[in-house]
Amino acid sequence: MPKKALVVLSLVLVFASVGALAQDYRVLPLGVAGTPYADLEIGTRGGTLRTSMISNPRHFNSIMVRDTASAWVPDRMFHGLIERDTMTMEYVPVLAKSWEVAADGLSITFHLRQGLVWSDGEPFTAADVMFTWEDLWLNPDVDARRVVWELPDGTLPSFEKIDDYTVRVRVTTWFRPLLSAVGGTPILPRHKLWQEVRKLNPALEACRFNTAWGVDVRPEQMAGMGPFVFAQFIPDLMIRMVRNPNYWQFDPAGNRLPYFDEVRVLIVESIDVGVLMFRNAETDAISPRPEDLAIFLREGPVRGYRTVIGDIPFFGQEFLTFHQDVPDANLRGLFRDLRFRRAVAHATDVDTIIDTIFMGLGVRQWSPVAIPSPFFAPEMKYVYEYDLEKSAALLDAIGIMDRDRDGIREFADGTPVEFEIYTNAGNTLR
Repeated sequence: MPKKALVVLSLVLVFASVGALAQDYRVLPLGVAGTPYADLEIGTRGGTLRTSMISNPRHFNSIMVRDTASAWVPDRMFHGLIERDTMTMEYVPVLAKSWEVAADGLSITFHLRQGLVWSDGEPFTAADVMFTWEDLWLNPDVDARRVVWELPDGTLPSFEKIDDYTVRVRVTTWFRPLLSAVGGTPILPRHKLWQEVRKLNPALEACRFNTAWGVDVRPEQMAGMGPFVFAQFIPDLMIRMVRNPNYWQFDPAGNRLPYFDEVRVLIVESIDVGVLMFRNAETDAISPRPEDLAIFLREGPVRGYRTVIGDIPFFGQEFLTFHQDVPDANLRGLFRDLRFRRAVAHATDVDTIIDTIFMGLGVRQWSPVAIPSPFFAPEMKYVYEYDLEKSAALLDAIGIMDRDRDGIREFADGTPVEFEIYTNAGNTLR
């Protein structure tokens, strides 16, 4: 898990917040001594923030997101009922103003903020929450990742609308990630999407919602509760988002957020191109690779930008995963075998990767649960040390042997063990 480094021009970048201005609004406690925000200042309204990324989005539907490029617009356009504060790592109320967990741990009641409206002016209510949870996430016609909601007994949560601003989640057994899994799910606008759901509009073909809000969507077809709303997408060139005029968060001086009028994401061929554009002042912010830090630290004082290296591990991580439903029967059986995945783990020299590729700005990820997460339990970690002999022994136990002594292991039927690894070509770290 790499530590997060960020390089920015002399701009005040403020998007999220905690605290309270009034019962139903949340503000940034800027300048408050003893908080992570003590050194932040009130920003100035206006301007455009420019950044870059190396891939085109595939769609703007948050439920269908499977890649970081497609997540860029939804992440800035939608909120969950709660979110994790990235500086304190605590869960904070967002579209919900508060919540209570039942004494038996089998239900959570969320109280929504009242008076909020979507970017198009339509009221935000429990109907939007129930639509997102029941009509989308629990709908078998929608390709949602319901596995993240699956309880230890194999069931899924149930939901209840108490009134227009109160909803309840019930489960049949204890499920520690329930608050984050359900409460953190981005809420989508019912009034913009119900007609794309076959359950609510039976005349539609099956799985219609899975293609809703594709890259050809018109801005007026969307509405959000986030700080910015979608405005334009030009493939291989740019994504443009504009300030949400109805955004419900304010700073301590009473200024409606966000400060920026517009955000532009320039789509570039590679990280190298993105770095060059930043150095030429064509973009305003970048998350650099460790190999770029020496240049940025040297040039920053001359070119007027600063490099910030956080002391908290970033939630992002580099990982290798195997397609366990691959059509090839040999590979399918191999990828599903825990011994094979352990063999790969023991054959991966993580420490050298951290030292050489990440220049020491990384830490081992010991489990699927991120280290900064409150759910990470150090005593449960399993250390897969770099050990080629142990890796080879595991492969031997599976029956993957080098039968003809050509240096390549084969399956029992003599077929060589070979498969392709895919990644985005513009990411030189990978």
